[in-house]
Formats: sequence, C-alpha cells, structure tokens
Amino acid sequence: MEERHITVESSKSKTGERRSVPISDTLYAWLKPYTQKSGWVCPHYSHDSTLLNEFGEAWSNSNIRVQKVNNGFRHSYANYRLV
Repeated sequence: MEERHITVESSKSKTGERRSVPISDTLYAWLKPYTQKSGWVCPHYSHDSTLLNEFGEAWSNSNIRVQKVNNGFRHSYANYRLV
C-alpha cells in the first residue's frame, strides 16, 4: 500500500508475467481500512462467480436492462482506467 501499487505475481497472471498495477487515490481510500500483507480483501468474494451471482440477482430484481458482456468487470475497469 505504501508504494501505491498492487503486484500480480507471475503464477497468478494470465500471461505468466509479473505485473505491477498502480493504485489510484480513490482505490487507496477504499482499501486503506483493509490493509494487510496478503490475502483476500473480502474473503466472501474470493471467487468471481460469487460477485457475478450477486450482481445478477440485483439486476434481476431491478428495472435495469443489462447486456451481459463476457469479462465485463475486467473490461469496464480498463475503460475507466484509460479515460
């Protein structure tokens, strides 16, 4: 956290290469209360499907029409990061 980046080890990355992801000021503010050396920030959401299921249920119970996009969360992050 102090270095303001997240390291994705090569064993965890899709490409097999170690990466360093910068932490924006907003992300830093959200993560600061949960700071620890390693592990899940929120163990309940340790698998993508848990979060996707909960979002799917929330969308089903709303009047919002959603077009499902494969890897939508990942693509959204990249778009917001680049804008």
